[in-house]
Amino acid sequence: MTLNFAATKPLYRYKDDYLSGKAFAEIFFLVLDPIGKGQSEPIGFLFPGTEREFSATIPNVKRTKDEPRIVVSFSGERYSVSR
Repeated sequence: MTLNFAATKPLYRYKDDYLSGKAFAEIFFLVLDPIGKGQSEPIGFLFPGTEREFSATIPNVKRTKDEPRIVVSFSGERYSVSR
């Protein structure tokens, strides 16, 4: 399993675009161009109720007074059933 990170501007920063009708669908469906993307190293096993440490760096993202919106998704997960 791998954790994927995407950073966008805070949602309130899209207000003018939304009100003017620009990029309405992208904002409404939250399909926004990211400022930067990052990915963790693959996590081998993660059993139910357990934790794993990870680290990730998202390039092009700086700390400012407007904190970025971070979207996290999973990829490469596999499931198995023990009988």
